[in-house]
Formats: sequence, structure tokens, C-alpha cells
Amino acid sequence: MEAVKLHLAVFGNDTIEFYQASGKYNLGPGVDVLATLGYANYKDERKGTMGVSDAAYENSGFAAMTGLSLAF
Repeated sequence: MEAVKLHLAVFGNDTIEFYQASGKYNLGPGVDVLATLGYANYKDERKGTMGVSDAAYENSGFAAMTGLSLAF
């Protein structure tokens, strides 16, 4: 009887790029407005090897966050 080997993970050079900019503006004593913008890009090592289904190996997106800080 022969053993069956399964390869569930592929070792290689996946890449993740992430960029983020954050800022804070003071409106008055104890009151701040906060904001963050971000962009992420992921590419699997298999990108460019699968033809039509290639889009499954790349993903990117933007993120935005705002907030209000109150300190007493």
C-alpha cells in the first residue's frame, strides 16, 4: 500500500503591501477628530500561472476610518 501525499500549502513568495495615513485635529480642550485612510494589496505566488482563474490569486482594497475623541 502506498502513502498518498497531499500538499495543502504552497511555499513561495506571496506579497502583501499596506499603506496607511492617519491624522488628528484638535477642535478644543478634550475634543479631537481622528481619520485614517489605508490601502492593501495582496498577491499570491501563483499569480500569472493559472490563466483565466488568475484573479483568485490577487486582492486589493481601500479602508477609511473616522472618529471623535472626548476626554474629560
